[in-house]
Amino acid sequence: MRRPSRVTQVLAAGALLSVWSAPALADGYVVGGTEGWYQSAPEAKYQEFRQVPRGLFLESFLYRDRFWKGNLTMWGNNLIRDDENIGGVYRRPRWHFDLNYLETPHNISFIAQTGYAFPSQGTQLLPDSLQAQNQANPAGFTTRMSDYLKHADMIPLGIQTNVISSRIGARAGQGFSFEVKGSRRNRAGGKPYGGSFGFSNTVEVVEPIRQTMSEGEGLASYRKNRMTVEADLDYSAFQNDISTLIWDNPRALVDVNGTPSHGALDLYPDNQSWHAGGQIAFVLPRHSVLTAAASYGQATQNDKWLPMTTNTASAVADSVTANPLPGTSTNAKANLINLDGKLTTRPVEHIAGTLRFHDHKYDNKTKVWTLPGQVPYDGSWNGTDVTADPVGNEQRIYGADLDWNPMTRVGFTGTAEHIDRKHTFREIPEDHEDAFQGKVRVRPHNSWQLDGMYRHGERWSHDFDVDEYDGAEQPDLRRFDVAPRTQNQADGTLSWSGIERLTLAGTVEYLRNEYHANLGLQDELRKSGTVSATLEVTSRIDLSGAFGLARIYTSQMSRQSSSGTLSTNPLDNWQARLYDDIYSFDGSATWHAVPDRLTLISSYFYDRSPGIFRLTNATGTAQDLPTTDYKRQGVGIEADYTMQENTEFGARWSWEQYDVTDFASEDIPLIFPTTGATTAIFLGDSALDYRANAVSVFVKRSW
Repeated sequence: MRRPSRVTQVLAAGALLSVWSAPALADGYVVGGTEGWYQSAPEAKYQEFRQVPRGLFLESFLYRDRFWKGNLTMWGNNLIRDDENIGGVYRRPRWHFDLNYLETPHNISFIAQTGYAFPSQGTQLLPDSLQAQNQANPAGFTTRMSDYLKHADMIPLGIQTNVISSRIGARAGQGFSFEVKGSRRNRAGGKPYGGSFGFSNTVEVVEPIRQTMSEGEGLASYRKNRMTVEADLDYSAFQNDISTLIWDNPRALVDVNGTPSHGALDLYPDNQSWHAGGQIAFVLPRHSVLTAAASYGQATQNDKWLPMTTNTASAVADSVTANPLPGTSTNAKANLINLDGKLTTRPVEHIAGTLRFHDHKYDNKTKVWTLPGQVPYDGSWNGTDVTADPVGNEQRIYGADLDWNPMTRVGFTGTAEHIDRKHTFREIPEDHEDAFQGKVRVRPHNSWQLDGMYRHGERWSHDFDVDEYDGAEQPDLRRFDVAPRTQNQADGTLSWSGIERLTLAGTVEYLRNEYHANLGLQDELRKSGTVSATLEVTSRIDLSGAFGLARIYTSQMSRQSSSGTLSTNPLDNWQARLYDDIYSFDGSATWHAVPDRLTLISSYFYDRSPGIFRLTNATGTAQDLPTTDYKRQGVGIEADYTMQENTEFGARWSWEQYDVTDFASEDIPLIFPTTGATTAIFLGDSALDYRANAVSVFVKRSW
């Protein structure tokens, strides 16, 4: 994580002091101060998507003024930090220009350790002497690696994402308008990756992230009388600066048949895509509008292939030489086609209707490649052909909507849809779905409002191509994205403001997908509800709070096999029922102790996520996994004092506690198991319980 340098802190202090002489005609504010904090354990959760400042900080600013016959607005948050945001907009009567810069950290762990050295960003090496000893004396591997990893280096895990975006728009007159926008996203850091050499030799390494995503789009429109025409063109590109990850095998220095000295992974390939499209809309008689749109695009990728294996042992190398790769690059290409049509009409005063059509096609034009064999885990040649099929899909939606407003405070909407989907090189070549949806909005009184929605969908298919499993999957398995499914979805919102100083609101959501398959995902249930309230107790005291709960449930079924041959015996079936609950509460109280002078604010939040894992099988030998529980809560207190009309001082104190119960993320060792035959080497990025306190003082200057 980046820490502000001494120079940066001095510049921040200068900026904070300079606002005391802001231009007389401008308006805005700036908030800055200093903060200190303490955390009982270095758990990254405390700063997962932010940076808590130590020392001077510039929390936010806003500046507005007339400039060059236009209006200029600039703003910023969390300056000189890893989560800063700075932006501005300049507006003239006929055009405007926006510019924004945003930084977002994602801190994964501050306590990870690795025995690897990093001579380059994509290469991770172990000492040759260590590899040689492990290969010559495998019986001492656990003891030797345990001693070595005791001195492993700390390495932070996380990804920093920085995005700069801009937009310029103009109205040229005569019905013409234009807009051009672009963005550039840079991601850098590292995250855990399982660099396995087989089930008994798993090595967790750091996957390096150095990526750039660029995008540009242009839009032109023309409006005249009853017609509107729009055209757009956009281009995007993904660039990965580290295309290959190479890491040493701790068990071997010299390649032999079955055991490589190192492994290699081809990381995300560079790729590009573009699309061009247009839309035309006509205003017709009887309050009707006809809209048609079409676009065509293409996505390409031509990343160079890696060699079939890193293993140079003669038994492997000879087989690879006799069975060379069929090409040097996938040379992937896919055409993207979208068609849309919509007719909206309002034939009578209280009734409106819409007919719509949408077609999206992902037409994969990549060549069918067949590799003559494999070297699994860079170990041994197996001579088994592998075919990479150019998977594609198409989806067509036919829909109709009907809106009925019998009176001012009541409205109904009905929707009917038929969806046809096609899948190439999938076990279900086609599926179809019929869906019906209804919405209602009722406002019986100015203080009441009710919104509700219900949707029912049935997806079915007739054909099943078992050959697409290629003998690698259970013939009774149906993947959830193509399996026959019944879907029921509903949500509702009720709000009430019958008392002048009290507002209540509640929301419920429900989603259930039932899959009609012997094996695979069987059932998925999501339901949640929230209640919120705001209360003005007196002219000096305000209260607010919200409580929410949710449950996510899935039921999955599969079949175990004790050998390389798939079992067809139902007695080998097993089922997993997973329950995840989420509870959350947040509340705040504001007391204007001295009106227009002293304000006190307190807040509290609580989040808890317990999980239950129920496992069963036909023989009754399955055992449940241990339950998990993640709990986080915090308190905040703030005092604001207005010394002058445009100057405020304040102080804050916050406390936070995080408790974790999860066998899979706590107490992760660097080597596992520590006695007996070692099967895995980890980074040790465990979840830690912690308590944190932060204190800050700040000043706000307005002009």
